[in-house]
Amino acid sequence: METVQDTASAELLTRTERRETTYDLMGRETGSVNLRHEAGRAERVLETGERLMETMNKWTTVVQTGRTFNEAGLTTGMWRRRLTGRR
Repeated sequence: METVQDTASAELLTRTERRETTYDLMGRETGSVNLRHEAGRAERVLETGERLMETMNKWTTVVQTGRTFNEAGLTTGMWRRRLTGRR
């Protein structure tokens, strides 16, 4: 797990976590699940120039699986889906 504080917004904290990484017999990564959580307060500027402070609580999950390789070991395909939610 990695926790990062955004330098552009000290009030915004980002945590990333990688789970369920799978490998083939050659040791190459064939799939994984990445979770990202952004929480805190962030400033948003409206078209009128007005500045708003918003509370952020955003979750992003990226699932990658089925990675295939050619004879040279280069990735030739995979399945990837991204899910984003806010609370």
